[in-house]
Amino acid sequence: MYQGYLRSSDIDAAPQYVPDEHEALSLFQYMDCLQLQEYLDNQNKLDEHIRDLNQVKKIEKDKKIIIEKNRALAEFNMTLQRPFADLKTAVGQAYEEMNQLKESIRSDLATLESQSLSQSQDTMMAICQTEVAQADEESENIADAFSRGELLIETFISEYVDKRTHANIKRAKLEKLTDLIRQNGGPSPSSVAPYPVNNYISKSTDSGFSQAPYGQTPYPTSYSGMPVPQIYR
Repeated sequence: MYQGYLRSSDIDAAPQYVPDEHEALSLFQYMDCLQLQEYLDNQNKLDEHIRDLNQVKKIEKDKKIIIEKNRALAEFNMTLQRPFADLKTAVGQAYEEMNQLKESIRSDLATLESQSLSQSQDTMMAICQTEVAQADEESENIADAFSRGELLIETFISEYVDKRTHANIKRAKLEKLTDLIRQNGGPSPSSVAPYPVNNYISKSTDSGFSQAPYGQTPYPTSYSGMPVPQIYR
């Protein structure tokens, strides 16, 4: 589209003219006073003499050439007016689309960060819940072993208290994490699973003691009704 564009360098610079005084005055050198007086009295005759000078003719010729080049350049610029207007409109539309795309990318990044944070919170919650469930299961396994008479009471007390303490610490951390997520406006996590009811306690209710409330020792404080492990029978 721009192959025919006329650059400023394509137009000849305005020529520099040096007046040729010898040519202009050579005619008058051979005139007498009457002839010279005629030129002084008749302005038109003097103008005609000036127009007949070669240097003046050259100036008029160069003037016509420059005018013609300027006219051609103006016409060519007029042909570029519509394409430039279309390009200007296209650039404006592209700029607007770029801004919209930037806003869309910024929104997508914010959504991605929010989803990543949510997934990270869900992952931490899942890990904590798994650890709590695992700790509860380990303590239940110890209680079941004691009910079957596979553990001495001293071993049972030592191991069970240790496992139950570990489970309580894990559960406290899970509840704290749940509160933090809720306070930060995150999605409400699933509720923490309740404390499991130990099998050995439900089995031992028939033997004369009831389930200990939470926070107390999960074994009887006296030997009345104590289930007797099978190894002592």
